[in-house]
Amino acid sequence: MLPMRPGFQPRRWQTEALTAVLTAWGEGCSRPLLSVATGSGKGDWIAGFARRAEAKGSRVLILVHLENLVIDLHQRICAVPGRRVPGMVMGGANDLKASIIVASVQSMRQPERLAALGRIDVLITDEAHHATAEAYGDVRQSILATRVEMACTRPLMSVGLTATPYRAGSGGETEGLGAVYDALVYSYTMADGVADGVLVPPVMTRFDLETAQKGDATKRIDSLEICEVVAQQWVDRCQGRHGLAFGIDRRHAERLATALKAYGVRAQAIDGSMPGRKQDELLRLFRAGKLDVLASCDLIREGFDMPLADALLVCRPSESPIVGLQMLGRGLRSYPGKADCLVLDFTGGRIDFDLSREADLSERPAEEAKEARVRPLGVGETVIHRHRAALGLGVVVASGVVVRVRWEEGGQELLHGPVELVRRSREEHEQAAVQVVSVHGYAVEILPWAPGQGPRPSPIPWYQGSPVQSREGRRGWSVGLVVVRPGRAPGAAVGLVMPGAQGTWRPWLVVTLPGRSGPAGVPWCCEAPSVTCQRLGDNRKSIRDVNEARLVAESALRVVQGVELPSLTDTSGARPLSDEMRGRLRRHGVAADGMPETHGEGRAMLYAAGALAQVAHVLAEQRRAAVAGRLGGGR
Repeated sequence: MLPMRPGFQPRRWQTEALTAVLTAWGEGCSRPLLSVATGSGKGDWIAGFARRAEAKGSRVLILVHLENLVIDLHQRICAVPGRRVPGMVMGGANDLKASIIVASVQSMRQPERLAALGRIDVLITDEAHHATAEAYGDVRQSILATRVEMACTRPLMSVGLTATPYRAGSGGETEGLGAVYDALVYSYTMADGVADGVLVPPVMTRFDLETAQKGDATKRIDSLEICEVVAQQWVDRCQGRHGLAFGIDRRHAERLATALKAYGVRAQAIDGSMPGRKQDELLRLFRAGKLDVLASCDLIREGFDMPLADALLVCRPSESPIVGLQMLGRGLRSYPGKADCLVLDFTGGRIDFDLSREADLSERPAEEAKEARVRPLGVGETVIHRHRAALGLGVVVASGVVVRVRWEEGGQELLHGPVELVRRSREEHEQAAVQVVSVHGYAVEILPWAPGQGPRPSPIPWYQGSPVQSREGRRGWSVGLVVVRPGRAPGAAVGLVMPGAQGTWRPWLVVTLPGRSGPAGVPWCCEAPSVTCQRLGDNRKSIRDVNEARLVAESALRVVQGVELPSLTDTSGARPLSDEMRGRLRRHGVAADGMPETHGEGRAMLYAAGALAQVAHVLAEQRRAAVAGRLGGGR
């Protein structure tokens, strides 16, 4: 059981994460990594885990890189009942004899402090995407050397926690943490947090930036013209909300605050160069509701906790997945009365807001090592390592939270996270990369968005249907698709945008999950699939722009539990329509003169047919219920 503050019970993910760490430890993994979404209760998990280790006689060191994180974690640990008051190592604080120590890594790496530290049994690193930095390495090596001198027989348990399990490399690439941690043993993404109600859902609107070249985005967004647009959009969309604005640097943040104030918005810029008292005063005013917007570059991004914020003004282009998720995490924390977080992205999509992003433990740029995920590995299977070709072939000798592999190179056995390994059969691996979903019994591949269509850029592909005969001449439907794989079985999430009355558009979400598998030998979906159908958006607000309706549906698609975003590079749908597909479409009521020309268009129409049928069923049920209510009220 994970100890918590009096009156609090562990969340589901916190219990699962504890079980994963302990199970991995039992399987020989002494350096586990946890990926936990910002705002989900990571600090409380660390506090409880530290108290649990202390109760079993271990000395615990918790490393962080910011002083405000030292103070926050120290306070959280103090709130959990334990043997002793935890210590701090930061600035003038030097509590090196405590059983639990929370330390700034820059303070802790000082030689005189390391020499006086003594034996450490459990090392916890918060914001572990920094763990490959030299300062962290100095502390780890000193702890390991001390344990050797003291003849400790058990290995050091080194646990890392981060919301972004990857780090920015030397060239801006994404580099993993495989040199520091053995395996990612548990992952709880932002999408998981939204689905569980731990985090509030984001409602995102993207504004395009017209730029000639890639590097022009920063210059364009830093202009007075765009600052004016940001201020106007706040007034139009965000009245009554508490906002955080992210600029590209300190001066840009000040320009954003100035533009907002010109529109009567109570805004202030805040940065790390300000005196501590001034920073504290601005945070106090924001927390008290006396400021509408705080604008900054980095100060309000990492380690910043202000859960009442329910609007984000993103004005900082970045290719780093860390920057995007850290900014998004500032607004998704739950708070009394907070239903969602409005995200206005003024970078033209030049930032990564993937709520379901998986961890990367590779030791080289992730773009060079992309591989499709496959089914769980079993004992006896032959594998290769994604990033360490020198290991040659390996045989799985144990499979669980971590995988033990005997490699042909020297006959050594090593532990790995499943994400690092792929089967030897390249043919099987390539087949696994084909993203297939099942809609009403049909296996169909995902159709990418046609060139030039839809709100760009978007990782979710959309397809706009053929024109229908309506007085307004509008297209009859628009569908966005993602893959859902709960339990690894195929399913589909469909965002459907339909024309409403008087030039409006109505977004819907239709999720089809497979039935449970039957006896041995019976394939997936032997039971009827479960289907949920939900109208999206505010019923009181009419949506007159089809792209806005698509974005509402896209926000919902992103947070479907078990979602996997598809690739936009698939061009298999361009081949001519097959006779088999033509027959399927006929069974869905598509007339001969309404048949599409390509195989991909036909598949998209199958998705739409299934989703349209579900929406029609829901609307019919609502009408019957309304009629029954009127008849009942008249008797």
